[in-house]
Amino acid sequence: ALSEAWTVQKGGTSNKGEALKKSVYTAATTSAGGLLARYAKDGHLYSAQQFQQYYGDAWLVEWLESPQEKRVANDGKEYSAQEFQKYYGGNAASYWNQASEAPQRRMAEDGQTYTIQEFIAYYKGDWQTKFDKATFVADECAGLNHEACDGLPQN
Repeated sequence: ALSEAWTVQKGGTSNKGEALKKSVYTAATTSAGGLLARYAKDGHLYSAQQFQQYYGDAWLVEWLESPQEKRVANDGKEYSAQEFQKYYGGNAASYWNQASEAPQRRMAEDGQTYTIQEFIAYYKGDWQTKFDKATFVADECAGLNHEACDGLPQN
C-alpha cells in the first residue's frame, strides 16, 4: 500500500518529504480496506485518521507504538485486519465486522496472564509499555489438561 501511495503522491509534488508524509498517511488509512485500528494511550481503538487528527505531526510515532486491533475469526484464532484482508479478500470487511474483538492475552512480568483490556485496567498510563514487553500467549491451554482448559474464559 505504501509503494502505491508513494507512486501517486510523488507525481503530484516536487517536495519529496511532503509526498512521503502523504504516502504514509494514505497507506495507513487505506491498508486492509481501511479496517486498521490501534489502541491509543487511553485504551480505546482509533483509526489512523483519528490518530492523525489527535496527535498532529506526532501521529505516526504514536500509531506505530500502539498495539493493533485483532479480531477472532471463525477458527477461534486472533487475526489482524491485514490478515483478514489477505484471507478473505473482498469479503474481509464483512467478516471483520462480524468478528469479536480478540482478547490478545500476554504474560506480564509478574507471571500473570492478562488480556489487553486487563493490561489497560491494571497498568493504567504505563499499559502500552508493559503490554509491549509482555510475552505473547499463543495458546492459553498449552500444558493444561482438558478439564483445566475448559475452565478458562473463551474468546
